[in-house]
Amino acid sequence: ETVRAVLPRAPEGRWRRFAENVRAELFQLMSGSGRLRAERELAALDSLPHITRAVVHGDLGAENVLWVWKHGLPHLSGVLDWDDVALSDPAEDLAAIGASHGREILERVLALGSWSTHGLHDRIAAIRGTFALQQALYAIRDGDEEELADGLADYR
Repeated sequence: ETVRAVLPRAPEGRWRRFAENVRAELFQLMSGSGRLRAERELAALDSLPHITRAVVHGDLGAENVLWVWKHGLPHLSGVLDWDDVALSDPAEDLAAIGASHGREILERVLALGSWSTHGLHDRIAAIRGTFALQQALYAIRDGDEEELADGLADYR
């Protein structure tokens, strides 16, 4: 509770704002079919509830997770880059685990945790479905042409 008291909460309406920003900043760079695909992915965000019950890293991709191998098995040894930590939906970090480490690892994490499964898989899928758009949006704002091209590759 002490940690929770000092952490920011994910702002209400942030997925709606994200969708608005994608439309405003990225749609002109997409083909017609790319915009249709993006609209489907963004529409999935509309049903996400505003959840602020978990400490969420916010960028839990493979590049921010350190593993040590002992006796042929991986053991988590650290997590880097806590700049985006907030009270939010655990589905965000779980989506990143699934995207970075695969479905099998995600299912093992879900089995080990005491997660409320009510709608969890749907929330994970909706968030994971926007990862390329998130990459592209941050890249265009940072002026990173390579990351932008990678993020928009399936939308052009």
